[in-house]
Amino acid sequence: MKVPLLFALSALFFTSCAQVTQPQPAPQNWKQQIINRGFSELKDPDSAQYRWASDPYLKESGLGMTYHADYFLNAKNAFGGYTGYKERRAMFVNGTLKYIYNREENPLFF
Repeated sequence: MKVPLLFALSALFFTSCAQVTQPQPAPQNWKQQIINRGFSELKDPDSAQYRWASDPYLKESGLGMTYHADYFLNAKNAFGGYTGYKERRAMFVNGTLKYIYNREENPLFF
């Protein structure tokens, strides 16, 4: 009798302690958020060329379920030449652009 009761109480305790991660809200105007970030980080943001690879999708991250969007960016370097399309992933937290990962620098995020 004590074993089933102990089992039931421990199951109740562990299920009440478990965190349920709710997905973040979907980002609105996500393309414009990425382009705006480019204006603050690129040498010549007016020449940036974007290819959108995906709409935002849910993915597990260290912050729970967050939205991610994949795209390719071709931008000019300091010499004025295009560098070629580079794969990038944007992560949105609470509908706002938080991080942009470059595949060459952060291959584990892809």
